[in-house]
Amino acid sequence: MKHFFTESEKDKGIHILEVEDIIFTGERLEGAARTYRLYGSAVVDGETYPSFVIEFELEADPADDTMETIMQAEWDCYDFIFSIDE
Repeated sequence: MKHFFTESEKDKGIHILEVEDIIFTGERLEGAARTYRLYGSAVVDGETYPSFVIEFELEADPADDTMETIMQAEWDCYDFIFSIDE
């Protein structure tokens, strides 16, 4: 699955999350089952990184494949894959 967040989803704020004092704004989500990659930008210590990726694995299979369900699910683990200034 490859999903770009819609304006409606952005209006609900489901594309924004905070991990380890990093504010992340997702643009797209890719993955399936329990493993996903969230692509977007991050603010770290007041500095914005426009290309940032977080890979995460959910604790359990999501009840459905809506972005809201996936983004609100509990994570088992995660990793910052890379950040590159473009």
